[in-house]
Amino acid sequence: MTELERQVALLKSPGLMVPTTDPRTSKRPAQESSPEPASKKTKHTTEISSKRQLHAHSILQREFLLQKAELQRTKQELAAEKAKSTHSSNQIKLLCVQCCRLTDRYHAALASHTSLQATYRDQTSELRAHKGALDIANEELEESRKDADIYREAILKRDEDCELAKKQLEEAKEDEVLQWRVLASRLQSLGKDHEMGRAVHDMLLLQVERQCGEDRIVLESVKEALKDAFSGLFERE
Repeated sequence: MTELERQVALLKSPGLMVPTTDPRTSKRPAQESSPEPASKKTKHTTEISSKRQLHAHSILQREFLLQKAELQRTKQELAAEKAKSTHSSNQIKLLCVQCCRLTDRYHAALASHTSLQATYRDQTSELRAHKGALDIANEELEESRKDADIYREAILKRDEDCELAKKQLEEAKEDEVLQWRVLASRLQSLGKDHEMGRAVHDMLLLQVERQCGEDRIVLESVKEALKDAFSGLFERE
């Protein structure tokens, strides 16, 4: 039962009927000895009923206006709540869209992270392989450096040996030149002729060519020394 229906039922209850007691004495008025005519009694009853209806109508109208105002206020509150609900719904939808975007970005970042991890593992493997190859190359380089040091020492030793051999060769050449000069001087003192001196010179030259045939510089130097040693015998040419 609504509030309006409850008010109507309350108006129709016997408590709202016009009291039959005298409010000043709180006693029922004395009945006249003679009964009233029927038309007058009916008119009185109709007036009482009309007053009751007017009173009930005014109460109902007042309650109706109150209920209408309450309903209008309720509608406004509902409209405000609906607007808030719509705003909240829009906010929720916006948050859902942002959440979906963040989820997509998270999945993209996760995929990128996975790809970077795979690339990092591949590069780490390649780096290890390159490091191993570099270590091997360093070992080979170290061995080559050691071999180069040994080869350089051998070259220095050979240069020293060459210098020593060159000095010995110079000394030997000087000794041979001296011996050739002594031989030429003896041949000249013995009165040997030009033909004998030429034969000895050619024999010594052939021997020198056999010994120094590969080194043209040494050969030419020895030839000059031999020619100088036998120059005294060749003055008559």
